[in-house]
Amino acid sequence: MKKILLLLFISSNILAQSIINTESITANNDKKIFAEIEAVLDMQLGNTEIFQLEASVLIGFNLTDKNLLKLNAGHAQLTEDKESIDNDSYVQLRHNYKFSELIKSFAFIQYQENLNLLLTERLILGLGLRYDSSIKGFNFGVGSGVMYENEVLFEEKLKLYEQNDFTIIRMCGLSTFSFSISEFITIHNTTFFQPDFSDFFSDFRLLNDLSIITEFNDYFSLENKIIIRHDSDPPSVLKEDDLAFVSSVIFSF
Repeated sequence: MKKILLLLFISSNILAQSIINTESITANNDKKIFAEIEAVLDMQLGNTEIFQLEASVLIGFNLTDKNLLKLNAGHAQLTEDKESIDNDSYVQLRHNYKFSELIKSFAFIQYQENLNLLLTERLILGLGLRYDSSIKGFNFGVGSGVMYENEVLFEEKLKLYEQNDFTIIRMCGLSTFSFSISEFITIHNTTFFQPDFSDFFSDFRLLNDLSIITEFNDYFSLENKIIIRHDSDPPSVLKEDDLAFVSSVIFSF
């Protein structure tokens, strides 16, 4: 049980970094309104008291044939013997406009808090364009844009020489591919690359999310994924790399 808790704990840290992978979310259809829910709840009493809650929800609105609006929010909380180990939340509002079957825009606003990653708050505004195509069942896409990022860190956790308030303009690059290996199983990969425009090769964030999605029916899916995250310039008390193996159940409607 401790191993399972650790994997979920690491995964919540990755998702709460500046990169929230809404591109991997499976709910995307022609309904006017659609939704997706993921949740984990674990409680233990006795020699060790553990409480873990991790949940995320997506609501999508097809406003017109060309306008798609998605609201994605999540919260993760982990305590052991009444001591908070992790407590993070995020919310993202994302809009896509379809210029054609191949080209669409993306624009988003995102707010986050994360105790374990020293974030008291992070605000991100981004926009860009992406190109999507399909060849013999192999779907792929690439996109690029720009984003404004402001983050405030817990000052008491930092070294005296470290800054706790940042405002950065970053490039927002992404690539995706997916293909079905059977009627019910799909492999999906998403890569994000977000360098600082003023320090392109020294300050960047990279995330790769590789998932296998098994659909049992239109409402219930199982997702297993490997997430790798790299931050080239984290606070001195944090590591540059995170690795997670995550399993989750997805309810779509």
